[in-house]
Amino acid sequence: MSIHHDHDHDHDHDQSPKKENNRPLIERDPTYWLSLEQHNQDPEFSKLLETEFQSSPLREEDDIKDGVARRDFLKLMGASLALASAGCVRRPVQKIVPYNKQPEEITLGVSNYYTSAYVDGSEAYGVLVKTREGRPVKIEGHAEFPHTRGGTSVRSQAAILSLYDPERVKGPQKNIFNEKKSNKDTVGTKWEDADTKIIAQLAKGSSVLLSGSIHSPSTRSIISEFGQAFGTQHVVWEPLSNEEIRRGQEASFGDARVPNFRFDRAKVIVSIDADFLGTWIAPVTFTRQFVEGRKNFDKMNRLHVFDSTYSLTGANADYRYGIKPSQQLAVVMALTNLVGGYAGGTGAGYSEFGSAADYGLDEKALTLVAKDLWDSRGESLVVAGGLPTWTENATELQIAVNHLNGLLGNDGKTIIAKGGSNHLRGDSMELKKLVDRMNKGDVKTLVIHGVNPVYGSAAGAEFQAALKKVEMVIYTGD
Repeated sequence: MSIHHDHDHDHDHDQSPKKENNRPLIERDPTYWLSLEQHNQDPEFSKLLETEFQSSPLREEDDIKDGVARRDFLKLMGASLALASAGCVRRPVQKIVPYNKQPEEITLGVSNYYTSAYVDGSEAYGVLVKTREGRPVKIEGHAEFPHTRGGTSVRSQAAILSLYDPERVKGPQKNIFNEKKSNKDTVGTKWEDADTKIIAQLAKGSSVLLSGSIHSPSTRSIISEFGQAFGTQHVVWEPLSNEEIRRGQEASFGDARVPNFRFDRAKVIVSIDADFLGTWIAPVTFTRQFVEGRKNFDKMNRLHVFDSTYSLTGANADYRYGIKPSQQLAVVMALTNLVGGYAGGTGAGYSEFGSAADYGLDEKALTLVAKDLWDSRGESLVVAGGLPTWTENATELQIAVNHLNGLLGNDGKTIIAKGGSNHLRGDSMELKKLVDRMNKGDVKTLVIHGVNPVYGSAAGAEFQAALKKVEMVIYTGD
């Protein structure tokens, strides 16, 4: 008993802070401040805090010098009574009216599907649109479309939102410009009035139609007829136009068009800053082709990627090598030198292309890639991109890639020029020429169809300034 009593006695007198999990007990100040002014007890802040609800009708009249609290309170109560009485008025009954003559193809609650097409920059593909009672609710890829085979992009999936965008234009709009054309005020107008003024303006001549790449043959035919009727020049511009590929094809083969790349036929693929799985030319089509070569594990293709930024293609590479953007052309030249050596062409001048050591590149890695390409000649593919399309080096890079693919025997097998795209005609230099003509006053009417150079062009500021020198600008779009 004495031992137990002594223990209790000691425990009662032990008032030191306890530790939980062998950690010291830390006392914290639970005070918080809204601002530094409150922490420093600034007089102006304290005064503002006291009168924060000065206009409240519920404040004590003693705290208000002018004594308006009671009158404000009565006003609010009077308005509340008025609103309450107005809310008691019975509204007219609205009933949901069914179809008077229900369309045969529509069953309430059952979705309908329609085939359509979607254009995503330089790529166009078939889609399947799910609708309910005539309203589109979902977009999916069309499984029977030969190129994408059911694939879609993020932008095509999100395109459904634009159909319900409250900012969509519901009719023709006319700008009310001031003298300097610096405002953006618009008013609605009638189609008949717009057509009359536009036709009268087009009759003056010197008109230009600016659009993106037109994939539809029927639309291209209409544009051609429109140009013949009014003498209108057609200028094509895209933010990502791939014009360096066309120039490289023209310099190498005399045909300025973007060729067809067949990634599904290639056993070895080398990409030099060409993100063909993410953004390059036709990523949805290329992704489907690339997947075809990865299904059979025994015959799976190999992907070598030389990346200056971590791209989606680089993330899926079997071998990824980091390079600088300035080394893109050097990689192609060094690979050509090595492949030319395998082909027995060292004496024919391939050494002039330079070795990996000459360019400060990893010689062991390039030798591995070159050997892999040579062992799969005729079934390999080299693609390159990433340089600004308007630079001279961008065209030189494509010419060098064309030479390397030819040396590997890939022409007509994994890269087909004859069946290439002839509708990808975007050209940044043509846009620059158009800006010069607009500044000189040579363009009286400019029709802009579905593109926004002010936002997407490097010369956006110059284009915006030149627009003020055009008599009439017409935009067609959503």
